Amino acid sequence: MGFSIASSLLGMAAVMVLTRMLSPTEYGLIGVFLSILYFVAPLVSLSCDGLIAVNKVTLDAENYARFQRTCIGIAYLCFALLQITFLTGLAIGFLSNWLLALIPVFGLVRFLVAMAGIEYVAEERALMFGAMTLLTAIVALVLTVIMTYSFEPWGGFRLLALLVADLLMLAVRYRGRIKTLFKPKLNKDYRKQILAFGLPSLLCLPGAWGLNEADKIIIAKLSDMNTVGLYVAGAALAAIMATFNQSLANGLYPGLFRSLASPEKPIQTVLIQYALGFFGLSIIFCALVIGGYFLLGDFLLPPQYVHAEPVFLALMLTGIAVSIYRPFGLAADYYKLARVRAVAILLGGFLSCVVTYFGVKYDGILWAPVGIGTGYIGTTLILAIGLKWNEVRK
Repeated sequence: MGFSIASSLLGMAAVMVLTRMLSPTEYGLIGVFLSILYFVAPLVSLSCDGLIAVNKVTLDAENYARFQRTCIGIAYLCFALLQITFLTGLAIGFLSNWLLALIPVFGLVRFLVAMAGIEYVAEERALMFGAMTLLTAIVALVLTVIMTYSFEPWGGFRLLALLVADLLMLAVRYRGRIKTLFKPKLNKDYRKQILAFGLPSLLCLPGAWGLNEADKIIIAKLSDMNTVGLYVAGAALAAIMATFNQSLANGLYPGLFRSLASPEKPIQTVLIQYALGFFGLSIIFCALVIGGYFLLGDFLLPPQYVHAEPVFLALMLTGIAVSIYRPFGLAADYYKLARVRAVAILLGGFLSCVVTYFGVKYDGILWAPVGIGTGYIGTTLILAIGLKWNEVRK
């Protein structure tokens, strides 16, 4: 939690720096790039992050090395296919900016960085993991400032700085054995395991993207990059709410799982208690952050980004709706209701996109946070029905 909050505060500092160096149009480019990356990165890795965590703990060193090389090999193959696709899109004019053709490269690096982070956690090296995460963010910010001031205000420098910082993190994690990343080998048994785990996980990807990242692309299609930049700046400030919700889930899920395992309380009672707990803590944190913003708002955002303030406030409130979803999502994981969770996320993502699209089209960008909140509430209701049905069936 401590490192997460520190990273979020550093993220807010990055927003302060970037909004003073970049125009909203350039900031919008960053937002669109990262939104597409959110969708592409799991395609590179086949969403096998969870499987890496399990195998790192359960396999011996020799077998984990075989599994790891298989993961890397599959990622390289997926990367090659995606890179060819993106370069083709650039050649035929489907992609409007050459930077977008580099998204598969970022997706591959993100996978390798995620694998390194999972290994730190599995090895119970929380301090090292948190320190490396924080240091990576610091390096990215410093490189952004250096390149922007040395050359010109361009959003691409921020993206390149993020890439270089991730590569440096990989060099530290795999120092002395960097060759591990360049010796892929497709072990038959582990190849089947990765495909069996990863391909079904990808079914949820469109829904998750709809809930979390589609808003930026929809705004870009219905408006201009200047408006996208204002929205992304507000969203970047509000990201501290998402970090808090994730940290809250990490801290409370062991207690939730113990309560679900106990026969003393009905499932619905446990879920209502935890949903109210998440809801209450989220409201308190949201109020504190908004209060702090009104004390420092003029300092946080420069005049050219003043219209990002309503977006920030709306997305902070949306984070409260997201917090209610968390215990229901965790309960679905606990009961292994993968299909129910997939359906809930897909329908919730679709609902989010529909509300966002028509709201933004006819009434402005503040409908994007409304769409996200509506999508998460819909997802929560579907999960609640699925959990109740699962209990009745038993």
